[in-house]
Amino acid sequence: QDNALILDDGYDDTRDGDYFAEMARFVCDGLTRCGQPVCPGDVMATNPEWRTTLSGWQSRFSHWIDNPDPTALMHGCTFFDLRHIYGDASLSATLRRSMLERTRGNSIFLSHLTGNALKRQPPLGFFRNFVLSHGRDETGVLDLKHVGVVPIVELARVYALAGGIDEVNTRARLNAAGATDELSSSGARDLGDALTFLSDTRFRHQARQLEAGIEVDSLVAPETLSRFERGHLKDAFAIVRTMQRSLAQRFGR
Repeated sequence: QDNALILDDGYDDTRDGDYFAEMARFVCDGLTRCGQPVCPGDVMATNPEWRTTLSGWQSRFSHWIDNPDPTALMHGCTFFDLRHIYGDASLSATLRRSMLERTRGNSIFLSHLTGNALKRQPPLGFFRNFVLSHGRDETGVLDLKHVGVVPIVELARVYALAGGIDEVNTRARLNAAGATDELSSSGARDLGDALTFLSDTRFRHQARQLEAGIEVDSLVAPETLSRFERGHLKDAFAIVRTMQRSLAQRFGR
């Protein structure tokens, strides 16, 4: 779970605090019973830190953008992708609008965000061979989530925040950025295709695990894939690596 509450600036903690604390507990406990585990980092509305007013959120976002240290970037990667779920939508819309005004063209912040996005490199060696990590039983595997899907998500986030694009979904961000000067249309299509193939491969792997009664993960052993799938997987990773290098040249310090 990652969730939070944006409260109207008329909020009074003495008068309203107990109500919203109880509401947050009710919702998070319900999500837990539905099978959505609590956040190990306590990034949930049950934590008073993530239950604050619109002006408080705006101040916090501004601080993260103006002081992009590792903690600020970690929180930014969570909260800059916020989606409105329920209540007065103008609160979340106002927060997103003020955030995008500060991130658009902000070279220092975008440089730090790019550095953070480049920490996860596609698992390809010099000769396009797979660089494997250890799975549950010490076999060599590819983590399709953390070194495949997540880098594309992070690339799309940088393009969106750089261009002031008010989209949250990764594919929508790529499409919107591809229609601007932030990203070429061919680059947007390539990343979108790579995302589709990586996600489909991951979901097929998880479907097989469910059928076998195995706890699902994103750790795929290359030998379980066909030669066709391995070839396209390398192509997808190569696209991500190329786009990461392009982003580094643009925003890197």
